[in-house]
Amino acid sequence: MSDQDGLVFAYALDGKGGARPLDWDGIRTADGSRGEDRNGECFWVHLERNGTVGRHWAETASGIDSVVVDTLYGEAGISLALWQQDSHPHIVEYGNGLVVHLRGVDLNPDADPNDMISIRAWIEPNLIVTVRERHVRAVQDIRESLEAGTGPNDPGKFLNLLISRLIDRIAEAVVDLSETTDALEDELIARVVHKHRQRLAEIRRRAIAKRRHLLPQREALYNLRNAELKWISARDRVRLSGSADRLARQVEDIESIRERTTVMQDEILNHLATQSNRTTYILAVVATVFLPISFLTGLFGVNLGGIPGTDVPWGFSAGVTVLLFIALVEIWLFRRLKWF
Repeated sequence: MSDQDGLVFAYALDGKGGARPLDWDGIRTADGSRGEDRNGECFWVHLERNGTVGRHWAETASGIDSVVVDTLYGEAGISLALWQQDSHPHIVEYGNGLVVHLRGVDLNPDADPNDMISIRAWIEPNLIVTVRERHVRAVQDIRESLEAGTGPNDPGKFLNLLISRLIDRIAEAVVDLSETTDALEDELIARVVHKHRQRLAEIRRRAIAKRRHLLPQREALYNLRNAELKWISARDRVRLSGSADRLARQVEDIESIRERTTVMQDEILNHLATQSNRTTYILAVVATVFLPISFLTGLFGVNLGGIPGTDVPWGFSAGVTVLLFIALVEIWLFRRLKWF
């Protein structure tokens, strides 16, 4: 087992937008100086959920309450699927910190488009601990900004940036879903409806999956504006409010997509029902036209004595002519009555 087991990366924020990287030795050295005085530095530790060393550090040396650690990691040995589905997004004020559970778009190569990736964090004035199961692009964005010297300089701005980057990817996914819905609508208007039911069902599943996670995440962001934490500044609260409004718009767009797919589903069903009714109607008309003809052919085909026309060479031609005449009369009558 590597000593780096569970540690993805760690930084000491310098309060100016930059940071210096830390390894386990640097983190453990910092543990002895936890508190308000860290020379303006705030430590960010990003961990793998399955890392045993990282969990041991969180439980024994980080100073984080055991309840919070259990929330971040879940039960020991829990699968990715269960950890992802463990609870809806929420942000809970606990002591002088925040327990953060948010969802983002899973951009990993093998990702299921119906899933949303989970990111959990504990944020307090001088310590940020984030836990992941899979790569989260929003976290990578923050890391790159720190390395470029343009990153967050305190926990409040870190939280704002994390939420903002998650919403950016959500907005891109919603736009992509909306464009797919637009294309499907155009094809339906052109009556190109073959194979659309499966595509439409996939769009609805994706919209429902995102809505299931984004609704509670929207409420969590709205509630965060009222958190009574001194380290969240007034400016941070304004930005959080803006992020909540942005996410609310994404939820509204998803609701719109769901409504549009419902209308398209009805349109497809109506089109299929119309086709089925028209086919049934044509078959009924054809059966009606051939009903008297079938009666006559059946009557003259009983092979009993006395059937007219059996002794003359033109009997068959006469019979066919009579049958054609009856069919034409029926067709004329049906069109006269506007039955077809």
